[in-house]
Amino acid sequence: LLKGLRFTLGARYEDYSLDVDDRSPTSNKDGQKDYSKLVRKAGVTYEYVTDHRIWGSIAEGFYVPDTGTTVTGVNARDLPPETSLTYGAGVRGQFWGKMLNYDVGLYHSTIQNQAISLSCNGSRVLCPDDVSATATYSAAAGEVLYRGVESSIGFRPWRFIRFDAAHTFALNTFV
Repeated sequence: LLKGLRFTLGARYEDYSLDVDDRSPTSNKDGQKDYSKLVRKAGVTYEYVTDHRIWGSIAEGFYVPDTGTTVTGVNARDLPPETSLTYGAGVRGQFWGKMLNYDVGLYHSTIQNQAISLSCNGSRVLCPDDVSATATYSAAAGEVLYRGVESSIGFRPWRFIRFDAAHTFALNTFV
């Protein structure tokens, strides 16, 4: 019964250093920011019938803002990295000697500190570099939920030719 059960564990240490030495005569925006995090992932699959599996996963995510958002850009600010936690589960498999394959999965992802662009509304406090009518600034605005279903089907009539179709239905909510 447990013969078809497989566990996968993984970790990756991410270490980023953003260093800017701006030598332009007009802006001279220098800055430095360090980000690091141990990102962990885990998964499980169970082959309940030959070539057909149930799977589940949990994974952390880590996304560092770019230097334009944090240092060099107009109205740049010191932003934290985006972090996420994603859960997924589904089924996948193959038929007819691996000529036809399928994968269907559900996912739920929560992202903290997602950076979005907000209007300055003429405020020198929010936007010390530019308060024009179109000026914006970036903010780590809070939490976003991503939920959905992803599916794919593939057909391989010959070893060197494969046709695939994929579908995603997503519900994204800004909290």
